[in-house]
Amino acid sequence: MGRHSDARNRLIQAAKELTYAQGYNAIGVKDICERAGVNKGSFYHFFPSKRDLLLAVIDAHTEWLRGVLERASDPELAPLDRIRQLFLLVGQFDEQVQDESGLTIGCPFGNLAAELNAQDPVIREKLASVFGAGVAFVEGQLREAAERGDLEVADPRRAAQAIFAYLEGLQLLASTQNSPQLVRLLADGAIRLAELGEDIDPVAGASGPPEARNRPH
Repeated sequence: MGRHSDARNRLIQAAKELTYAQGYNAIGVKDICERAGVNKGSFYHFFPSKRDLLLAVIDAHTEWLRGVLERASDPELAPLDRIRQLFLLVGQFDEQVQDESGLTIGCPFGNLAAELNAQDPVIREKLASVFGAGVAFVEGQLREAAERGDLEVADPRRAAQAIFAYLEGLQLLASTQNSPQLVRLLADGAIRLAELGEDIDPVAGASGPPEARNRPH
């Protein structure tokens, strides 16, 4: 099979679908090859191991996220509305997955992080970079919103981390309830977190009354 065939792309797509639906450890090279219609010899021509294919799968998912962030960056929207738009786009993705499969599977990056984060430092760093891009997007919107006078945030980075963690948590909750609509319906919670950004306790991870935040630990 020649290098210019589409076998490599079929393998990536097959692994992307199987890994997302079943998890990385639950599938083998045989499963991926059967799904892609590619023999094992061709698999190892393109990828030395299943792990190397997984790295390509993460790259493919990253392209999807990049497209979502680009769509959310609509210059016609106010900065806080761009954050809301991010949640709506992710929610649309979750709802589309449920329409196609009958299941709400959650965040592909979050699922991989939960399964493999402690096992492989290269994968951990790759996923950290992906999450970092999402946090950076939110942080940029918070800083622009602050410059416009839409809100005050003492630490935009910390607030952005809280908002992105909220998005990941919503996807996890949606998957446990098989209810992808949760991400869309609770998107406004991200804006509330943005408004509370300056009060988020870096230790407790939540806002609280000043006397509680100033209490020595």
